[in-house]
Amino acid sequence: MRKPFDIRFFKGTLELSHSDPNLHVATTVSITFRYQKRDERDDIITHHRNLDPVMCPVKAWAHVVRRLLRLPGITSSTTVDTFIDPSSGNFARFTATALLKLVRANATAMGKDV
Repeated sequence: MRKPFDIRFFKGTLELSHSDPNLHVATTVSITFRYQKRDERDDIITHHRNLDPVMCPVKAWAHVVRRLLRLPGITSSTTVDTFIDPSSGNFARFTATALLKLVRANATAMGKDV
């Protein structure tokens, strides 16, 4: 799972700090995949900023990093799927099982395709 420090933002060749107020206008975001199923280590994938207001990878990752930095008590081992569970007030992780449950609930709520 990605950690905030595995996500790096660049404006040209200059690396931006995660606390930079202009993180969302970086030209690229590079994500380091530490361990992968195909046994490849430290693979870096770079995405470029685009003009799409919703699907821009730089803006999306800037939002994720900023959200994490606002959580009290995060460490270098906190992963990007971490959130505070409102019912317990503790850190929790968003799992694939939880995502599947949400997708199925939404599909049910939408009803059958007519």
